[in-house]
Amino acid sequence: MSPFAPVSRLNSAMAATPRLTLHATQALAAKIGGFDAVGSEDAPADREHPLDRWYANVIRRRKPRVIAINPSTLYVVVLALAPAATLARRLPDAIAETLRARGVPEGFIEDVVDPLRGGARVVRTDDRSLVGIMNERSRHMGYFAPETDDDWFAIAMQASETPLLQGVVGEYAVDRMFALVSAWEDEVEAQNDWQG
Repeated sequence: MSPFAPVSRLNSAMAATPRLTLHATQALAAKIGGFDAVGSEDAPADREHPLDRWYANVIRRRKPRVIAINPSTLYVVVLALAPAATLARRLPDAIAETLRARGVPEGFIEDVVDPLRGGARVVRTDDRSLVGIMNERSRHMGYFAPETDDDWFAIAMQASETPLLQGVVGEYAVDRMFALVSAWEDEVEAQNDWQG
């Protein structure tokens, strides 16, 4: 089955399993109710998509925020921590909002991001390098002294437009995200050609 298949095409047993895996730091997990007992290795392999997994940490401020970063693209999303109990349900909305702001087709959001709304499994981070990148992005965001939601949104958008690694020219998170969108468009076109 295609990783881009909409939820309506998934069988009921698969639809019952949360698709979003949130790799939370210890600090974030303490605020959102802890880790789930289910490990990330229990995710159905035939449904995995690069946007199904996100690493997240708390940005400590007067009004705490959460930075979420996708391990495949290193695309950054920032959202308010409060209310903490709904963080996993709000993350797909924040992802969709940033993608819409970049002009990503609504079909991609419906096929790839909307299925993430079915809940999330909260598991431990398992990539120290990615946690380091996430912490570095958080530190850089602090230089801008964001106050409003719009400030945070703009800084998150900018973070995905900065080079991924020092000394590596031309490698940006937003480019990796658009590569996923392009792959989705190619698959949709191929399906339409096959059906048409």
